[in-house]
Amino acid sequence: MGFINKLQNDFILTNKRQKELQNNFNTFKCKNCQQLNFFNQQILHTYRREKTKK
Repeated sequence: MGFINKLQNDFILTNKRQKELQNNFNTFKCKNCQQLNFFNQQILHTYRREKTKK
């Protein structure tokens, strides 16, 4: 019985860990997206400025 309980506990812990990792990954992804969006905005602004200069 102890062995089965240990397996169940390990499984529950693994699931919790997976969720944590997934959440971390999601926030990490969001931060990257924000940076990318910001970068793209900068490029667009510069491009528009150059276009209006001519």
